[in-house]
Amino acid sequence: VACLQQYIDHRNLRTQQIMKVLKTRPAAKPSDLVPVIYTELPRSFYPIAARQVLCHLQWLLAQGEVRLDSERFSAVQ
Repeated sequence: VACLQQYIDHRNLRTQQIMKVLKTRPAAKPSDLVPVIYTELPRSFYPIAARQVLCHLQWLLAQGEVRLDSERFSAVQ
């Protein structure tokens, strides 16, 4: 149970990081957010990280916290 809670907490933290970055820029693709959020990650892993960011963005979109316009996401003000 503790391991599962750690995973949930980490996912929630990552979602918060994504929202924080989106609030500082007009709009971004998932690949634009990767170098800002995954600073410790080698560039060779960026495509995988971009897919992970996309999952968070899709969830945020469903929650009404971001909007999507032409492959770019932005925070709902």
